[in-house]
Amino acid sequence: MFSDTPVHIDYSPDVKGVEILSILKNIYAIAMGIVDAHYNSPNLRFLFLTKAFNEMKQILIRYGGQAETMFNYCGYGDFTLTALNDLSRNRTLGLLIGKGFFTDNISDKVVLEGKIAVNVFCDEISKSNSIHCNLPIIGELYELFNGEYKISEFVNRVLND
Repeated sequence: MFSDTPVHIDYSPDVKGVEILSILKNIYAIAMGIVDAHYNSPNLRFLFLTKAFNEMKQILIRYGGQAETMFNYCGYGDFTLTALNDLSRNRTLGLLIGKGFFTDNISDKVVLEGKIAVNVFCDEISKSNSIHCNLPIIGELYELFNGEYKISEFVNRVLND
Protein backbone atom coordinates (compact mmCIF):
# COMPACT_ATOMS: atom_id res chain seq x y z
CA MET A 1 0.00 0.00 0.00
CA PHE A 2 2.78 2.44 0.88
CA SER A 3 5.48 1.18 -1.47
CA ASP A 4 6.95 3.90 -3.67
CA THR A 5 5.67 6.61 -1.30
CA PRO A 6 7.53 8.73 1.28
CA VAL A 7 5.48 7.05 4.05
CA HIS A 8 7.47 4.68 6.26
CA ILE A 9 5.72 2.34 8.67
CA ASP A 10 7.53 1.24 11.83
CA TYR A 11 5.92 -1.75 13.53
CA SER A 12 6.19 -3.19 17.01
CA PRO A 13 4.25 -6.11 18.47
CA ASP A 14 4.86 -4.56 21.94
CA VAL A 15 1.55 -2.72 22.27
CA LYS A 16 1.99 -2.13 26.01
CA GLY A 17 5.48 -0.75 25.45
CA VAL A 18 4.32 1.60 22.70
CA GLU A 19 1.55 2.91 24.96
CA ILE A 20 3.93 3.46 27.89
CA LEU A 21 6.48 5.23 25.71
CA SER A 22 3.82 7.49 24.20
CA ILE A 23 3.20 8.80 27.72
CA LEU A 24 6.80 8.90 28.94
CA LYS A 25 8.06 10.96 25.99
CA ASN A 26 5.90 13.87 27.19
CA ILE A 27 7.20 13.67 30.76
CA TYR A 28 10.84 13.63 29.72
CA ALA A 29 10.32 16.37 27.11
CA ILE A 30 9.42 18.68 30.01
CA ALA A 31 12.70 17.80 31.71
CA MET A 32 14.68 18.48 28.53
CA GLY A 33 12.99 21.85 28.20
CA ILE A 34 14.05 22.75 31.74
CA VAL A 35 17.65 21.77 31.00
CA ASP A 36 17.72 23.75 27.76
CA ALA A 37 16.20 26.81 29.45
CA HIS A 38 19.05 26.89 31.94
CA TYR A 39 22.03 25.90 29.84
CA ASN A 40 23.23 26.35 26.29
CA SER A 41 25.43 23.28 26.34
CA PRO A 42 25.22 20.49 23.78
CA ASN A 43 27.28 18.26 26.08
CA LEU A 44 24.85 18.69 28.99
CA ARG A 45 21.85 18.35 26.66
CA PHE A 46 22.96 14.95 25.40
CA LEU A 47 24.15 13.76 28.82
CA PHE A 48 20.68 14.55 30.14
CA LEU A 49 19.03 13.03 27.05
CA THR A 50 20.93 9.80 27.69
CA LYS A 51 19.92 9.75 31.37
CA ALA A 52 16.29 10.34 30.37
CA PHE A 53 16.43 7.56 27.77
CA ASN A 54 17.80 5.10 30.33
CA GLU A 55 15.23 6.12 32.92
CA MET A 56 12.41 5.69 30.39
CA LYS A 57 13.74 2.22 29.57
CA GLN A 58 13.68 1.26 33.27
CA ILE A 59 10.04 2.32 33.57
CA LEU A 60 9.14 0.61 30.29
CA ILE A 61 10.55 -2.71 31.50
CA ARG A 62 9.08 -2.33 35.00
CA TYR A 63 5.58 -2.09 33.53
CA GLY A 64 5.85 -4.96 31.07
CA GLY A 65 7.21 -3.34 27.92
CA GLN A 66 10.07 -4.82 25.95
CA ALA A 67 13.46 -3.08 26.13
CA GLU A 68 13.98 -3.23 22.36
CA THR A 69 10.86 -1.08 21.85
CA MET A 70 12.96 1.87 23.05
CA PHE A 71 14.96 1.60 19.83
CA ASN A 72 11.95 1.86 17.51
CA TYR A 73 10.59 5.17 16.28
CA CYS A 74 7.92 5.01 19.01
CA GLY A 75 10.76 5.04 21.54
CA TYR A 76 13.94 6.88 20.66
CA GLY A 77 12.53 8.64 17.59
CA ASP A 78 9.34 9.99 19.13
CA PHE A 79 11.06 10.87 22.39
CA THR A 80 13.81 12.91 20.74
CA LEU A 81 11.32 14.55 18.39
CA THR A 82 9.19 15.62 21.35
CA ALA A 83 12.08 16.53 23.65
CA LEU A 84 14.18 18.54 21.18
CA ASN A 85 11.58 20.22 18.96
CA ASP A 86 10.41 23.69 19.98
CA LEU A 87 6.94 22.95 18.55
CA SER A 88 6.38 20.37 21.31
CA ARG A 89 3.92 21.59 23.97
CA ASN A 90 5.66 19.59 26.70
CA ARG A 91 9.15 20.81 25.79
CA THR A 92 7.74 24.34 25.75
CA LEU A 93 6.31 23.76 29.22
CA GLY A 94 9.81 22.79 30.37
CA LEU A 95 11.27 25.91 28.77
CA LEU A 96 8.65 28.07 30.55
CA ILE A 97 9.36 26.38 33.88
CA GLY A 98 13.10 26.72 33.40
CA LYS A 99 12.82 30.44 32.62
CA GLY A 100 10.42 31.06 35.53
CA PHE A 101 7.36 31.87 33.43
CA PHE A 102 5.14 28.92 34.31
CA THR A 103 1.95 29.43 36.26
CA ASP A 104 -0.68 26.83 37.06
CA ASN A 105 -3.33 28.58 34.96
CA ILE A 106 -1.37 27.77 31.78
CA SER A 107 -2.65 24.22 32.21
CA ASP A 108 -6.21 25.54 31.84
CA LYS A 109 -5.47 26.85 28.34
CA VAL A 110 -3.24 24.13 26.86
CA VAL A 111 -3.32 20.35 27.21
CA LEU A 112 -0.05 19.37 28.85
CA GLU A 113 -0.02 15.59 28.82
CA GLY A 114 3.36 15.34 30.48
CA LYS A 115 2.37 17.36 33.55
CA ILE A 116 -0.65 15.13 34.16
CA ALA A 117 1.33 11.95 33.49
CA VAL A 118 4.06 12.81 36.02
CA ASN A 119 1.61 12.51 38.90
CA VAL A 120 0.00 9.34 37.53
CA PHE A 121 3.32 7.53 37.03
CA CYS A 122 4.86 8.73 40.27
CA ASP A 123 1.81 7.72 42.31
CA GLU A 124 2.00 4.25 40.76
CA ILE A 125 5.79 3.95 41.15
CA SER A 126 5.73 5.12 44.77
CA LYS A 127 3.45 2.19 45.69
CA SER A 128 6.35 -0.17 45.12
CA ASN A 129 9.41 1.86 46.15
CA SER A 130 11.01 5.26 46.41
CA ILE A 131 10.81 7.30 43.21
CA HIS A 132 14.25 8.78 43.70
CA CYS A 133 16.10 5.49 44.19
CA ASN A 134 16.70 4.99 40.48
CA LEU A 135 14.39 7.46 38.71
CA PRO A 136 15.78 10.89 39.59
CA ILE A 137 14.32 12.82 36.63
CA ILE A 138 10.69 11.84 37.08
CA GLY A 139 11.15 12.14 40.87
CA GLU A 140 12.36 15.72 40.57
CA LEU A 141 9.52 16.60 38.19
CA TYR A 142 7.05 15.17 40.69
CA GLU A 143 8.47 17.36 43.44
CA LEU A 144 8.47 20.36 41.12
CA PHE A 145 4.76 19.99 40.32
CA ASN A 146 3.71 19.21 43.89
CA GLY A 147 5.18 21.84 46.16
CA GLU A 148 7.85 24.40 46.73
CA TYR A 149 10.81 23.81 44.45
CA LYS A 150 13.91 25.77 43.55
CA ILE A 151 14.13 25.24 39.78
CA SER A 152 17.76 26.35 39.62
CA GLU A 153 18.70 23.13 41.44
CA PHE A 154 16.86 20.79 39.04
CA VAL A 155 19.80 19.74 36.87
CA ASN A 156 22.26 19.35 39.76
CA ARG A 157 19.80 17.28 41.77
CA VAL A 158 19.13 14.95 38.82
CA LEU A 159 22.80 14.55 37.91
CA ASN A 160 23.91 14.00 41.51
CA ASP A 161 21.19 11.50 42.36
